[in-house]
Amino acid sequence: MLKLLRAEFFRVKKFKPFYILLAINLALALINFFDTVGTFRYNPEYNAFYLMRIGMGGGISLLGIYAAVLAGLFIGREYSSGAMRNKVLVGSSRPRIYLSKLIAVAFMCVCVYCVYHLFNFVFGSIFLDWGRLSFSDVLLHFAAGLLMVLSYSAVMTALSMLSRSTVTSLLVGIFCVLVFSFLVTWFEQEIAGSYHMDAVTGEIAFYCDWPEALRKVCAFFDRLIPSGQSVVLCSDAKLNYVHLYACSAGLTAAVSVGGIWLFGRTDLKLSLIHISAPTRLQ
Repeated sequence: MLKLLRAEFFRVKKFKPFYILLAINLALALINFFDTVGTFRYNPEYNAFYLMRIGMGGGISLLGIYAAVLAGLFIGREYSSGAMRNKVLVGSSRPRIYLSKLIAVAFMCVCVYCVYHLFNFVFGSIFLDWGRLSFSDVLLHFAAGLLMVLSYSAVMTALSMLSRSTVTSLLVGIFCVLVFSFLVTWFEQEIAGSYHMDAVTGEIAFYCDWPEALRKVCAFFDRLIPSGQSVVLCSDAKLNYVHLYACSAGLTAAVSVGGIWLFGRTDLKLSLIHISAPTRLQ
């Protein structure tokens, strides 16, 4: 396992898309920072915590797109070059191969996530403020985003390992992220309902066209999938962090175990690879 991890992180050091996405997310933090600093003078709500929520990915679940790109290109290249099949031929177990890929992808995704928040923690604390939030509140929100990134990594690693195609994993991964982000945003708007005043009694009551049971199912779905968490973490709603942590950890574990099981039964067409022994010179 250690040899596989060393090989993976050696590839990570030379993986150019990783550094490009690091630069992109850092540039995004810089742009959002200067945009927020100008608004903070007139509206204190645009503070460092506001910047932090933007860094969770927004309505398009940007962190999920990052994960799809990193996993698709990093793992897809192993299939296209034949390196994946060669690792199996030399005796590496499939669970170890899968886990080494998952750890490498998760490491890159976490680094891309952290570069934004490290910038915000430093410069947001100096030039802005965190409002009424305590350090523990900020840490809880950061940890929720971190676990969300790990669940994205698990999902995109499984997709790339099982599709065995760079193009397929990229297109399907990005498409699913965008579609689920749209669905979650729509669900959140629908189940939010509205408050109206009764014309007769004058009392304010809550109204929603969706049944209560269906509202709870949709709310659970929005907080289970990483795209839903991205939308929720960007909002200013009160969050149950324990619930978010449990959903992220459970999804990450389930997808990882399922991915390992399916990868162990995937036909890599090893018979197509022919390793010939060197012939003796006469």
